[in-house]
Amino acid sequence: MATTEEEKQEDAPEQNKPEQTQEEHKSSSGSPEKSAETGLDHEDIQQQVPSYKWCKCFFDPGDPTLQNFYFMHFDTRQTQYEEPNEPYWIWDAMLNNVHASGLQYPTTTQQTQTASADSSAEQSKESESTYQGYNPKIHGSYDPNAPYAQFHEPKKAQDPALDEYSAAAYAAAGEYGSTGAFNRFTGRFQNADQSTDRHSDFQKSGRQLNAFFDVDAAANSHEGRSLKEERRGQKLSKKEIQEMNKKRKEKKEKKRMDFYRA
Repeated sequence: MATTEEEKQEDAPEQNKPEQTQEEHKSSSGSPEKSAETGLDHEDIQQQVPSYKWCKCFFDPGDPTLQNFYFMHFDTRQTQYEEPNEPYWIWDAMLNNVHASGLQYPTTTQQTQTASADSSAEQSKESESTYQGYNPKIHGSYDPNAPYAQFHEPKKAQDPALDEYSAAAYAAAGEYGSTGAFNRFTGRFQNADQSTDRHSDFQKSGRQLNAFFDVDAAANSHEGRSLKEERRGQKLSKKEIQEMNKKRKEKKEKKRMDFYRA
């Protein structure tokens, strides 16, 4: 009997070993798995978010023009840049947990854009089918007596101010015209001030004198008149005329005497 009890006591630890290994296996399998990219605690997230498995994670792409977030599935660890079609969480790397903002819902901008594009396409098709006016691709040159010209008459009759406004705008604008200057050596366009007049003596001297004073201001200081024209308009008295004649005679006599003395 003693031997049997000793054998049972020796066998008891062996029977308890599988239970210990199972507990160790549970503890090892239940240890939190951390993602290499975000450090997500898989067990904690499974307890907090049992129904929705997508999470939005932020990172630094290094380029401000690139997208700075991606979406990851908690179970499969699948990552993608496109927004999932189901609600998702926002992961806070500082707290190592989901953000306090709660569950986020996917945007519906793409759906609204596609719906608006479809509606606009349908409206354009309807307008094209109902439009019976002038179309240059179909009719070519415009004929005011053609049936398509009568299509716009009811609208013009309802809004006569439109024709008056267009006529006034056309009259104010006048006929369209444009001028261009060409270089006779290169055949290219050039500014109007780069013509042959730029190289005349008057233009050259004006550009040189502008370095010292304002040529235009000096020319317009006497209302554009020269000194000769200003003197011509002056009225001299009789005494001033006599003095001028006397000086002229003295100058002439001096010139004659210098000739004889030479």
